[in-house]
Amino acid sequence: MASPVLSQRTYRLSEIPGGTTIEEIRQIFPLHLRDTIQFQSLANALDSKAPEKQVSTMTFKMEPPLLASLPYDTGSLLCALIGDVDNKLSQIWIDAHFHGFTALNDAVNENEVVDIIALTGLGGKAFASWQCYDGSMWLRDHLPTDIPNSRVSIYGYSSDVGNSDSTSTLSEMTKSFVLDLLEYRKLGPNGHATKRNPLILMGHSTGGLIIKDAWCQTAESASPRLGDIQHFIFGLVFFGTPHNGMSVANILQGITGQPSENLVRDIEPGATYIKSLKDRFSRATAGLSIISCYELRQTPQSIFRPDGTLVRSGKSAMNAPEDSACLYWANEVRLPINKNHSMIAKLAKRDGSAYRMVVSSLSQLVAASRMAVPIRYKDQASQIRNLSNSFGAITSPEALESEKYSQSEDSAIGQGHSSGHAWTSPSVKKKSIMLTAPPRLEFNQPYADLKLRVYVHGAWDMFHYGHVRFLEFAKQAFPNTHLVVGVIGDEEMRKVKSPTVMSSAERAEVVRSCRHVDEVIENCSAILIPEFVAKLQIEYFGYNEESLFAATADPYKFLKLQVKAFAIPRTQTISSADIVSRIITNRGLFKREC
Repeated sequence: MASPVLSQRTYRLSEIPGGTTIEEIRQIFPLHLRDTIQFQSLANALDSKAPEKQVSTMTFKMEPPLLASLPYDTGSLLCALIGDVDNKLSQIWIDAHFHGFTALNDAVNENEVVDIIALTGLGGKAFASWQCYDGSMWLRDHLPTDIPNSRVSIYGYSSDVGNSDSTSTLSEMTKSFVLDLLEYRKLGPNGHATKRNPLILMGHSTGGLIIKDAWCQTAESASPRLGDIQHFIFGLVFFGTPHNGMSVANILQGITGQPSENLVRDIEPGATYIKSLKDRFSRATAGLSIISCYELRQTPQSIFRPDGTLVRSGKSAMNAPEDSACLYWANEVRLPINKNHSMIAKLAKRDGSAYRMVVSSLSQLVAASRMAVPIRYKDQASQIRNLSNSFGAITSPEALESEKYSQSEDSAIGQGHSSGHAWTSPSVKKKSIMLTAPPRLEFNQPYADLKLRVYVHGAWDMFHYGHVRFLEFAKQAFPNTHLVVGVIGDEEMRKVKSPTVMSSAERAEVVRSCRHVDEVIENCSAILIPEFVAKLQIEYFGYNEESLFAATADPYKFLKLQVKAFAIPRTQTISSADIVSRIITNRGLFKREC
């Protein structure tokens, strides 16, 4: 929530003509103000509609009296406050709210740049939440130098909760951020993102909930444009993010009955939004690296003054302790920071500070994302399509019902990221659709050191090469797959279809000998339930819609609704039933040979 109040010392100047230098901008201000400028940045504006514009941030030693009349909510033309300004610079706009994107530096090599975007939490300030009391701001003044060719930006939004007439929710704020992110990534008029550089999102406090929600919304969307963005998000960095919610009782005392009450209640422990976001996020994190910074000191709680302003002057408590600020996942780096909730993201660059620890972990994440770009840059849909070509066409009733997945749209769907859409191949009959995955599935490749647990199950009776091809497809669907194979028990098989030729123990032993299999679960059920999935830590599962259980029940419904499934093609030329049929047909021949 809100950070301690800082005097207004940093401003944003936008609509700066391209080619303008920092010195030219400084010359706009009277001499006595120029001498008080501590820090300044100048970068190309993140605006696809006006890429020639620049944006600058300027930090003064103290709040300039000349800018005291600046309207906080809107900003102003700089010339209206200062007076005589060169005509070339007369349209420069100045504000202090930093809403939208603000680039803090330019990248040297656009082909190798990694974008880092930072968001503050509710009641925070887009710039000041990351700024030390000496005026320095590590994202602007240090990080671009310490992680070369990183382009750092901040994102601001209207986050006030006191005296607010807004009914916005965190989910709606996230949608606005995602839409702005689409514009930032879009360079061409065709509506598709063309930037292919890695993207890392950072969030302080409830800003971390917004970047979590942004990841989920892009993962859950069938939009190719959102898929383009999600495909290149390589990591999330959390600073004191209350994943389990945080106490807001003191705040609610001052806003009960106001439009912003529901927004604040969204982040209470046990709130529907918090529980739903945790569940959605847990189902959409393949290929995502996480850095979680957690606080070690208590924080004075936020309370409202009579004038409606929010300040931290209440009793001290832990806002986001380790068990709430960390996810405890294998692909998570957890960093303790000896600061309170307000100060955890205000990193000072000095010996022994948390800055070096955070930047070291962030550098590793940036390096890993750069190495992974060539892999992700290859159309990931074509990677899965190549597997499909090797094993035959994948068919899906959902795809056959949808006319939009027709051959005429093959080229449009096939560009860039695949959001689980269908592909029509000229070599396959018109009604046979190759799927990279069921609708809504996002194939996000994990890093090289991250094992992905993939589950398949079946009878595996009279084990044949069709089974081998099925398991090989499942093993190769993702890099570094740990393939878990369930063998349905004898009793279960008699319930769902008919007795098997081989016993469950025999079938399990044969499956265990297959080189593509890493783990075998014996006597499993044909119906998948949440408890079984959680116990085995299943992240994705492969299925065949023409399986022997499809006629009686859908054992995959639970996981398909969780958007964690991918279709595996069936080998059309062989099956266990076909082998039995051959034996019966040729039983006389077999008897003579015996």
